[in-house]
Amino acid sequence: MSLFTSQLSFLTLRPSISELRDSLVIKTGNLAALLSLFLNTRRVEISPSSQTVTLSRRTAYIYSSLVTININEVAYIDYGFSAIGTDWGWNGLGIGQQDSLESYSISIVTQDGKKHFVCAFRGEGSTCTGWSGILLGDDSIVDFAGTQDDESRKLAKYIAKLLGVTIGKPLDEIAEMTTCPECDRPASLYKPTCLYCGAAIHSAETLQGEAT
Repeated sequence: MSLFTSQLSFLTLRPSISELRDSLVIKTGNLAALLSLFLNTRRVEISPSSQTVTLSRRTAYIYSSLVTININEVAYIDYGFSAIGTDWGWNGLGIGQQDSLESYSISIVTQDGKKHFVCAFRGEGSTCTGWSGILLGDDSIVDFAGTQDDESRKLAKYIAKLLGVTIGKPLDEIAEMTTCPECDRPASLYKPTCLYCGAAIHSAETLQGEAT
């Protein structure tokens, strides 16, 4: 983001999501499948009535795998984020990324610690560069971004509700949260930097010291 961000849904690559009878079905999106020439496709079905999560995958047209998980075996939902820079220049703090490609992943983690990938939302991200990035780094005033952040978060919450589990390890739920001073996204007070943009976050100890 430069000064303003305009979110456009067509800038996001998303899975296909549907409800089939009493089940939630998540499949590789048509565009993603086409871009991979249908070499790697997935299908996940979450059925609260049968108490199962079925994950199937087909690779290179002929290789396939099938995993069935009992809902009682699910420990929590892993909600991950990663980003790579796509445009570089002066970003207000120095030479760094002015734009990025973001990926939000959703996985099911079972009681034995195994992580089972469900889907990912990928799209154009935004980076705050401010007036210095515009004047010194030739960045644009309006940055265009996808809707992968909101869409993935809503799906992760819905899956967690269907399975009756938390997003992240249960102990993580009691961690104190704050807001990133740079991107305004939620951040843990016990993490030194923001998960999303990498900005420095005040620690809980620092905040307690300031309060006294």
